[in-house]
Amino acid sequence: MRYLIEQRIHTLADNAVDQSSGQGFGFTCNEVELSAWQENLDQGYWTHQYWLARFNIEAGNVKEARREFGERLTKIACRICVLSQCYMEWLDQPYFVLCSDCSCGVFRWTKPHGPVGLMFEENERWALEVLLENSEVPDAFYQYWKDAPNTTGYSSKLLLMLSAIEALCKKNSSGTKYSIDFIKLEQILGKDLKEDLWGTKEDKGEGALRHRLVHGEYFEKLDHLTNYVNHLYSKIIAYFNGSILKNAVIHEGVVNPQRHPSGSAYHGHSLIRALGSSELNLGSILGGIDKDGRPDGRCYEILCDPQLLDNY
Repeated sequence: MRYLIEQRIHTLADNAVDQSSGQGFGFTCNEVELSAWQENLDQGYWTHQYWLARFNIEAGNVKEARREFGERLTKIACRICVLSQCYMEWLDQPYFVLCSDCSCGVFRWTKPHGPVGLMFEENERWALEVLLENSEVPDAFYQYWKDAPNTTGYSSKLLLMLSAIEALCKKNSSGTKYSIDFIKLEQILGKDLKEDLWGTKEDKGEGALRHRLVHGEYFEKLDHLTNYVNHLYSKIIAYFNGSILKNAVIHEGVVNPQRHPSGSAYHGHSLIRALGSSELNLGSILGGIDKDGRPDGRCYEILCDPQLLDNY
């Protein structure tokens, strides 16, 4: 089956490549069309901080089509980030997939929402005084850990957390040689998590995730089976409560800790069909979404058929 995939890209880069066709700015790279967003052309090309990516592919199902498109777009977009010198995000953006044999398509909707704050109360105020007086935890730990919740990317957050933990477990030494207290590290993280990230004494950590990331090897597929950010966060909070504060002051059951002012959104998938003269493409769909981020019911019909969605 042949699929057409359209995905929105959020970026501060204005696509001003080639307007020779008279249809707007854009270009094709690795068979992916990248154009300036044209939700309302009368308003101009760069009134929205978006691009549109379009890709045609023969595939057995929508998952195969999305996988191939995702791999191509990631390779392209990461390189554009280097060249454009500015922000670009696509993984949390809406997309639309249309199969050539169907009158309906798959729409991934997103609804941005503001963050929910967490209370800083008397217990936290007491704990602050304890941490200020404590000399066991170096300032470098707090500086790295502060940067971790202030960033949104998984790899950047993980690397900052790894650096913070190394600062926490760094051996006191008068020499210049860098050294980690691996006994303390394993006590904090547990044997399995420590070996996943720092390896063992026998392999000198060369195959471990921390070593690979800091030496220019990005995540492998198996690395994505575990959310190391969540695991590290839980271990460190438990360590602070048990060993530093001697009291369960920091709530260990908080949902979505390290909350950030941006990047929060609800997501969902729907099979949709155009009604009347409505057009079945991403720009038109997003031009009339409701307050929940779903297609306007006057223009598009949402098909509640899980089996059809699974087999699309």
